[in-house]
Amino acid sequence: MRVHGLTSALAVTIIIVSLSGATAAQEPAKQEGGPKPRSTRPAQKSSIEPIQKTEPEKTEVPPEQILALKMDDLGLQIEKLTTELRRLRKETEHNGTAMELMLYEERLSKVESKLDDLTAYKSQLEGREQDVQRRMRNIQQELILRSGNILRRDEAEAAIRADLQRALDDTRTQKETNHQRITDLQSQAEYLRKRVEVLRKKLEQIETKTENPNQ
Repeated sequence: MRVHGLTSALAVTIIIVSLSGATAAQEPAKQEGGPKPRSTRPAQKSSIEPIQKTEPEKTEVPPEQILALKMDDLGLQIEKLTTELRRLRKETEHNGTAMELMLYEERLSKVESKLDDLTAYKSQLEGREQDVQRRMRNIQQELILRSGNILRRDEAEAAIRADLQRALDDTRTQKETNHQRITDLQSQAEYLRKRVEVLRKKLEQIETKTENPNQ
């Protein structure tokens, strides 16, 4: 009876162990077939990397093209320089002509002023000559005005005539000198007038070209 009881207890123990194993084997199957639990971890956003712009590949410029560009730039600079030199030349020509005209006008003014003085002096000399000639024609009156001495009348008259003749000769000499100076100044004035006229026309032409560069 004791042995039978042990056998019965052993059998029960085996059955319990077998059932425990079957239960443990069934639990994973239930978990696999059931709904999956939601993850408590926050979902990570997918990061999209920005597309980097690729710089265009630099093409190497041929030496001939570089030389052509430099030559074009040099040509533009030369053209600008030529235009500036042309402007400076016109300005210099204008200023030089205006200055020359001013100098000639000043010279002409001085010559004409001298001519006026010499012409006035010429009139004085002519009046003086006429006065001396009148006095020579009236020696008797000249004797009376000078001394009134009639005792040595011939000597006094000769002395008066000699004085008047010297005055007449001196006046005529001055007239000739004055006349020569007037002639020279008239020639100078004529030349200066022509030169002034030429310079005025030249200056007018320069100013017209400056105002109308296309002409």
